[in-house]
Amino acid sequence: MDSDNAGAVRRIRVSEIGNESLDAFIALPFRLYRKERFWVPDLRGDQKKLLVGTDNEMYRNGPHTFFLAYEGRRVVARILCGIDRKMKDDMEAYDADPSREIDKEMWGYFSLFEAESPEAAAEVLWAAEDWCRRNGATHLLGPWSPDDGESHRGILVDGFDGPPAVLNTYSLPWYGAAVEACGFKQWEDLLALVATPESVQMERLEKVAAYAEKRVGFRVDQADLTHREREVDDVYKILVESYPKDWPSPLPSRQYVDDFVKQNLAILDPALIHIARRLSDNEPIAFVLGVPDMNDVLIHMQSGRLSPINILRFLYYRKKIRGARGMMQFAIPEYRQKGVMAACYARSLMAAIRRGYTRFDASTIGLKNTISWKSMVSVGAKVYRVYRYYMKVL
Repeated sequence: MDSDNAGAVRRIRVSEIGNESLDAFIALPFRLYRKERFWVPDLRGDQKKLLVGTDNEMYRNGPHTFFLAYEGRRVVARILCGIDRKMKDDMEAYDADPSREIDKEMWGYFSLFEAESPEAAAEVLWAAEDWCRRNGATHLLGPWSPDDGESHRGILVDGFDGPPAVLNTYSLPWYGAAVEACGFKQWEDLLALVATPESVQMERLEKVAAYAEKRVGFRVDQADLTHREREVDDVYKILVESYPKDWPSPLPSRQYVDDFVKQNLAILDPALIHIARRLSDNEPIAFVLGVPDMNDVLIHMQSGRLSPINILRFLYYRKKIRGARGMMQFAIPEYRQKGVMAACYARSLMAAIRRGYTRFDASTIGLKNTISWKSMVSVGAKVYRVYRYYMKVL
């Protein structure tokens, strides 16, 4: 599909592209952010594998496509959009509409949105909206993760004073206003919190953890990745019992969790993964999962390519990682609001500090998930970034 907006001052052409043009799609942020010292590049090869569909579960949920906007021959904007037949919104994330028929709704998503100007941004957003509507969507939500995972979620709207934690996005400050100008409304805010050795007190952390463990009757174990199958089984048990039924993203499969662990085994640090188990029967009741902040390495690899010099940079800076990101946290319902999650965070923070990490990022946590983010605040963390999802009824 090609389209021109004749009313625009700048002549911007939008084209639907196939896999053969993905190099241009991937290359755009490297030009847009070349003067942004806090932007962290993706590895081009990894992103191409994701976009062509290698191990990308999102693509199994419905059709998708890519758009590029051009001014002359120069690429000035991009967007990925698709239909997710499994995505439903049963939450009160926007004004309740008694006439809604949720079973008849079809949700589209957009992802990896980037633009050189508000004019170019509008063109690709309109193209995504038109494509999703023609493919049966009643709602359009984004920016969504391109693989329904933890990466590239939302638009950064607050906290532009430093690089993002691994997998989080960095946005140009005007992106949110550009999306709203196209009729999108705020749907949900995602919080990133940070704790440092200076912001927490080790003695207090120990007291928080020990008090909850004794009062409720559980212990918090550091993960043992030499017994991967057992640890994955326990994590998945917690997910099955705790995963909210009203979340738009479906419960990931056990295979997905196991694949994540296997694919990242080389970088996972057991000190950042803790599982709470009930003392009476050893059953798992909660977990937190963190990873070393590889953005401490990737920020030094601005080309996004694994060239010989970048491989040397990777090997050098990998030893200097000082940040960690807590990516996921769940507790089964009967153990929520009992201090179990706070104890898990406390144990993880203590282990991370002892390991030499100087920055612990917990992200991204939905603003309405007060139990999780308030548990982090209770052990000394503070909100320092806000990412935003936008939604439009088509």
